[in-house]
Amino acid sequence: MTAELAADRPEEYRRACDRMLRRFEWAIPTATWTTVPTVNEIALVCTFAPAAVPDLDRVATMTEAIVANLPDQPKLLNTHGQVLYRVGRFEDAIHVLQRACVVSGADCAWWDAFFLAMAHARLGHTSEARQFLGQADERWLQNSPPTAGSTQSAPDWHDRALFALLRREAADVVAGK
Repeated sequence: MTAELAADRPEEYRRACDRMLRRFEWAIPTATWTTVPTVNEIALVCTFAPAAVPDLDRVATMTEAIVANLPDQPKLLNTHGQVLYRVGRFEDAIHVLQRACVVSGADCAWWDAFFLAMAHARLGHTSEARQFLGQADERWLQNSPPTAGSTQSAPDWHDRALFALLRREAADVVAGK
């Protein structure tokens, strides 16, 4: 899916998201501990670009139910916050993404910071938007490339492509484009 976006084929990405949601819609209303990882991954992939599917509100309802049952899981909170941003619930997105950062016990990950930057920008919080855009860049640089002697591996093609896509989108949103 990221490959379609990286190759500038957004319609193929949208069709793939739609197919994925239709294929796994049986798991969406009844997400259990066995299906939560799959449902969360589907929701996450549908946030990589705007308007991934016509009815992202359905995905927001699904992630809301999951987070209600598992409120202290940073990965689930992260996905839910990104979905909330994509459906235009910017204040809710900020709240949930900040909670994901707190619950993780670490600084916000670069992807969280990009979505926080965009949500703040949409609400007219220019200073905060720029701050989170800068934070996203800092987090990326902290994790890429690894320093000599580090046991950390370099980001794979997916992470590099996703960073580039979200960075471009976030910069445009923060700039008011």
